[in-house]
Amino acid sequence: MEADSTEEQHSRHRPPVLGSSPWLIYAHGKGLCNQVFYNLSERSYHVRRIPEMQQKEILTSLYGWLLLLDVRTRDLTLLNPRSMQKIQLPPFKYFHKYWCFLLSHPPDDPSSVVMCLKNGNAQIVMFCKPGDLEWTSPPHLKYNDDGDEDDRNDDDDDDDDKEDDEDDHSEDSDNDGDDDDDDKEDDEDDHSEDSDNDGDDDDDDKEDNEVDHSEDSDDDDDDDYSDDGFHFAVICKGEIYIQTKYDRLFVLKVENYHVKLVDLEVDLPIPQPRANRGYSPILVGSSDDLFVIFPYCIGQYDKQFEIFKLDWEKKKWSSVENLDGRAVFFNDHRGFIAPTSGESGGLVIRDNKIYITEPDDPYLYEYDIKENSVAISLPCPKLTKNFPEPNWFLP
Repeated sequence: MEADSTEEQHSRHRPPVLGSSPWLIYAHGKGLCNQVFYNLSERSYHVRRIPEMQQKEILTSLYGWLLLLDVRTRDLTLLNPRSMQKIQLPPFKYFHKYWCFLLSHPPDDPSSVVMCLKNGNAQIVMFCKPGDLEWTSPPHLKYNDDGDEDDRNDDDDDDDDKEDDEDDHSEDSDNDGDDDDDDKEDDEDDHSEDSDNDGDDDDDDKEDNEVDHSEDSDDDDDDDYSDDGFHFAVICKGEIYIQTKYDRLFVLKVENYHVKLVDLEVDLPIPQPRANRGYSPILVGSSDDLFVIFPYCIGQYDKQFEIFKLDWEKKKWSSVENLDGRAVFFNDHRGFIAPTSGESGGLVIRDNKIYITEPDDPYLYEYDIKENSVAISLPCPKLTKNFPEPNWFLP
């Protein structure tokens, strides 16, 4: 009995078994000491207190790795939640919420680069390779400390000073949890629930549509895109694709610590004219395909989407109404498309769905592309206030 109790305590300090299902991972609680793992396939959540993830915000995840930011020291760490292997990265003291982080390849790949792009009116790039002691930035694109410090609150509100030691409970998904339980220290296990670029100038000596960000270049005052900054970045076919504020598309390459932007020479598609366009187009990538999604606001929660897929040979976009065994996942700063079947070929989640999380919103929005319908669920009813936006994780 004592051995079982020890094993149970030990399991709370490890991630759940991560199968082939997509997971939604939250960091929350005082000092971000608690983690919630939501299994999209089983509609269950697991609350943990993992020492390697405590007081760390999840910035992104790719290739089965999490990129973690220590909210106190600003240290960055790559963590594999399956093996618990850690890779320490150089501190990133200029962190701000508008930085977009990407991992170009798995860390054991010699081409692997951790890339940081700043959204906004400037093409600001910083990167490092696993094992580097400091971040590399092109000379004329180094981040200038203009007082734009990280405005995230490292400590949660007073309501968050509960420290959860939670075990696994079963409950219906429509039950948001009793409020009276929120003021006590919870001992909960796995919960199962049902729920249906300041842009670089076009210099005259630029060749092959490439902009080399590793060398200084003179500004062209007549450049119409002088304030065209990074807007969205995705990984596709092992490359980093950039969507700018003015909806231009580039491939970002790192070669021998030199950064190049290669113009894809493809304009974004023109969607059907609608009066209720509510969001900018969203670039999403898969292992082989590049997509652009146009969301439209219909009501408070209802949206409709137009999806376009890039034909690489013709360099043209074609409208897509069927994702062919795939689903879309995106949050405020990253989107991707992934298969809905597992390694054994069995269906893990339903296809032709778009799963969305919003900043400062605990709900998960599940849009059906064919039916133009939406389902709203609460992955974890006991999240504390002011938690960072969760991240999608694919093992």
